[in-house]
Amino acid sequence: KTYAGASVAGSKNLALVKQERTTVRSNGMPAYVGGIVGYIYESAASVSGCTNSGEVNNDYYNNNIDFDAAESTKRTNCTGGIVGAASTLGESNVISSCSNSGLIPIYRGIGGGVVAYADGVGIRDCTNTSSFPTSNRNGVTGGVAGQVLNAQIEGCLNKALVFADGAGDAVTVKVGGIVGVNYGSIENCKFSGNVIGDNEVGGIAGVNEETGEIRRCESDANVIGNHSAGGIVGSNHGILNNCNNSGSINTYSTEVTYDLDDITMDNLEQINSTSNVTAHTDTGGITGISDGKIYYCSNSGAIGYQHVGYNTG
Repeated sequence: KTYAGASVAGSKNLALVKQERTTVRSNGMPAYVGGIVGYIYESAASVSGCTNSGEVNNDYYNNNIDFDAAESTKRTNCTGGIVGAASTLGESNVISSCSNSGLIPIYRGIGGGVVAYADGVGIRDCTNTSSFPTSNRNGVTGGVAGQVLNAQIEGCLNKALVFADGAGDAVTVKVGGIVGVNYGSIENCKFSGNVIGDNEVGGIAGVNEETGEIRRCESDANVIGNHSAGGIVGSNHGILNNCNNSGSINTYSTEVTYDLDDITMDNLEQINSTSNVTAHTDTGGITGISDGKIYYCSNSGAIGYQHVGYNTG
């Protein structure tokens, strides 16, 4: 934990950082795990010029899958290559010129290549070059930041695999090449790698919420997602402006066939629901699905495969 005005500069970590799993499934306090800093809570703190090459492993079992800033016992695990979580209501904290090359295995929660959860934070000129090698069962994963609220991400780069498919649990994860879920602003960021998830998967962000703005970002990554997958954003409710995608989105088939014996009046509606279709649904060069605003964006990447239906554009 850091205090108001505190700073960490030029630090390096090469060792394993791990939170072990407990035998008891708990709804209690979460585990904040970072390669350099676990948790920043006070204002005007800074982490700059730091590097992590050690594995950051959060195997702690916590039933919470959402982050409630108002309730300390209602927060999910946060695992970041540099910082686990950073949150303040005062003067913004700053994470700048940091890089992570250590693996980030996550059991469940929020994960980010640089910082997992960011509220009241400026994240500038940071880089992630390492992967998330395990499936985040319930939560949010981003190549630079997992979940961004009142925060600004500028000039950041991710060049790694971002993987979180929620296997084994009913709640689907949200995954993006730069940010998992964005309520803040993302500008001049680039993603070159692979992003794989189940629902709401994007080259820059898995979900761009109503208050979110993404400007002048580029992705030349491979995007694979079953539902709501886009070259820039999986699901867009905010603003996309001057973004470019040159990567491929869902260019292979996962379709299945049903025997007549599989179809009954009771399960017909369930089979036809896009959330239950075993195929790629809502695939787009810029966004998989959108009720937000899109300005001056372009796509030059391959999209989809030969098929009938399932909303591809």
